[in-house]
Amino acid sequence: MLYTISMITAIDIGGTKTLIAQFNNKMEAQNHIKFPTPSVASDFITTLNQYLSQLVDISTITIGLPGQISDDGSTVMYCGNLPWRNVPLKKILAENHKCPIYLENDAAMGGLGEMNALPHIPKLGYYLSLGTGIGGSIIVNGRLLPELKRSEPGHMILNNGKIWSEWEDIASGHAITEKFDKMAYDLKTPEEWQWVAENIAQGLNSIIVTLLPDTIVIGGGIGRFFDQYGHFLNEKLRKRLPDYIKLPRILEAKRADDAVIYGCYYHATHQNHL
Repeated sequence: MLYTISMITAIDIGGTKTLIAQFNNKMEAQNHIKFPTPSVASDFITTLNQYLSQLVDISTITIGLPGQISDDGSTVMYCGNLPWRNVPLKKILAENHKCPIYLENDAAMGGLGEMNALPHIPKLGYYLSLGTGIGGSIIVNGRLLPELKRSEPGHMILNNGKIWSEWEDIASGHAITEKFDKMAYDLKTPEEWQWVAENIAQGLNSIIVTLLPDTIVIGGGIGRFFDQYGHFLNEKLRKRLPDYIKLPRILEAKRADDAVIYGCYYHATHQNHL
């Protein structure tokens, strides 16, 4: 069965807020809803159903959330910023919504939203989400491949010459606060941003030599400050990479606030072959 684009309902579940939008046949987001994300899963589901009941013509639902989904796409195994464990979200929502429901990681949906926003969709794109933690997704010709959608780059183990650490322990927003005792938006000096670039480069170098992407897009809260550290990041990666490996173009995310919402839209159209 095929579904018209106007029937797609996209949901971006964040640790603090949840966004809902529907799309018309011009790919325009409409019927925007925003509400604080309840930390208790059952409370969240009750609240979500209340808001969804206000919408009409829901024929497919795509959800991006900050955690891991079961192999069959039905259960939220865990959420990094929410105390949710083994929540059968798809089954519960299906009790009230008799339509296809897709659960996906928010970094995967963000990657779809960003790569499909580019003038020329890259053959192999990598989306890096730098926020409280670190997430990422591999996007091939503008699509998310099932075999590649469960990566967790933030848990990559790196050695900075002194200790072994997970990447998100040295390059995330939380790491910045631990290092400087202030948020990223309060960083002022080139030396501070060089430190940020150095720690991003440590993990990004491994991703580049492994995947050889032609485009990398950096989003999330730290992505907003790309103009402060992007030139440092490019310099450090050029020095690290072998001469025979081309440095991919590295771009700032263009859909900082709604990349996941648009990614949910694209994912639904790909599933339904629209």
